[in-house]
Amino acid sequence: MGDLATRRDLLLYCYRFALIYRKVLREGVNFDAVGIVSREQGALIFFEFKTQPRRKFEYKLIDGPIAKAVEKLPQKAFAGNLSGVRFLGKNVIAEGNKLIIIKGDNSKEAWSRKEAVKDSVEEVRNIARSR
Repeated sequence: MGDLATRRDLLLYCYRFALIYRKVLREGVNFDAVGIVSREQGALIFFEFKTQPRRKFEYKLIDGPIAKAVEKLPQKAFAGNLSGVRFLGKNVIAEGNKLIIIKGDNSKEAWSRKEAVKDSVEEVRNIARSR
């Protein structure tokens, strides 16, 4: 793993991801996003899609593992104490109007604009296959 992903890295990832992911969203839908990077291990982006004129982005840098941040998100995929959970690779949780992308990697490379394109194309394809 390289340098830790910064606020700017996650913000650019969000915007690049959304440019492609927009293909599966209704007209007028935008997002609020929270990017969380763990100094210890992992990072995530939590998107909430809703009808609104502007996008909002918030960034947090935490000391504990990324699983502790997942515990606090409004999601149903993981419940209880996640302190023993270690996320590896890329994990995607889609629930209603929410999308969470969790990576075991907290580096700039894992959250680059190139990775955003790759990840968003993959998610659009997954949605297209499920329809």
